[in-house]
Amino acid sequence: MSTARSILIADDDSDVREALSFALRDEGFSVRAAGDAYEARRLFVACRPDLVLSDVRMPGNGLRLLHELQAVSPGTPVILMTGFEQPGDRKRAFAEGAADFLVKPVVGERLRSALTRALSRGASDASE
Repeated sequence: MSTARSILIADDDSDVREALSFALRDEGFSVRAAGDAYEARRLFVACRPDLVLSDVRMPGNGLRLLHELQAVSPGTPVILMTGFEQPGDRKRAFAEGAADFLVKPVVGERLRSALTRALSRGASDASE
């Protein structure tokens, strides 16, 4: 019996949450969505997703969310995304342990590739 991989989306833009949720469900993922980092933390504890896809700039801060999730579940990949990349954002995200860093809009093959890389890396980390 196979279960769908689960993804938690954290983004304060409801249009982004809806579009990503729809696209990821269409790809066969089980999706939960949060409107800020605070709600994302609560959902993470409740559902322990296989991957987190989080905005950087939202209430509660995506980089802080990354740091907190890694403290409780270091094997769970977190992909950060932003609509407004600032100098140093990418470097800081990877230094903090992000599995990937994407600039919105995050759709199509770019999204699929990032998810595949992150989930395969997360699976190999879990098996070590």
